Amino acid sequence: MPTEVLNAGYVLDDAEGQLSLTADRVTYTAADDNPAKMLYADKGAAHFDGDFTHEFVTILTSQTGDAQFIVWGLSNAVGSAQWLFNNRATEPALGLYRYKDGRFTLYEQPGDGNFYSTSWTGAALSTLYYAEVERAEDAGEFGTIYARTYSDADHLNELAELSLTLHVKTDFRFFAAFSGFAGTWSNTTGYNELYDLGAGAAALARAKVGRSLAAASPLAGRGLVS
Repeated sequence: MPTEVLNAGYVLDDAEGQLSLTADRVTYTAADDNPAKMLYADKGAAHFDGDFTHEFVTILTSQTGDAQFIVWGLSNAVGSAQWLFNNRATEPALGLYRYKDGRFTLYEQPGDGNFYSTSWTGAALSTLYYAEVERAEDAGEFGTIYARTYSDADHLNELAELSLTLHVKTDFRFFAAFSGFAGTWSNTTGYNELYDLGAGAAALARAKVGRSLAAASPLAGRGLVS
């Protein structure tokens, strides 16, 4: 069940009126990203600490140009995807992009100027994806971030798993359900919905089982992962 009410308690920064909200969904219709647009919430200092599993649904139906925007993001400062990237020397962040042809890109910027990312290039336009993002602090010195995509609401058919070994331990304050990277793209249409930021014990257990299976057989049931 979604925990997030997007039209209450979230801040919408969209001067051109190209994003629309319901309780469960943010829809972008023929949107461009000049200026950058955002939908975010202040959850309080160090709200996102320790292990977590977050779930949501996303679809990108059309676009032109060089589109990239965050569909899940954590930071400790308010700023668009582009602002965070431009300030990566001081601002740590985690995020999951939809990028260009619909691909997913998982990234970490530790706040030291570096930017680490990995992508699944098998994603397509006009396809509904059920996404899961997990941080596991027991996997590596500073933990590991995972992003999984599924074709079904029950998360039984996994299409791909992305992972990044984290370079720093950071607790985060702000959550973004949409955040744009200003550029030359336009006519981008789709939606993100059903954000569950407290997916609970069942989701954590499922994620740990998935990690165990991946460790035993890294290619079993996986899509294209880079």
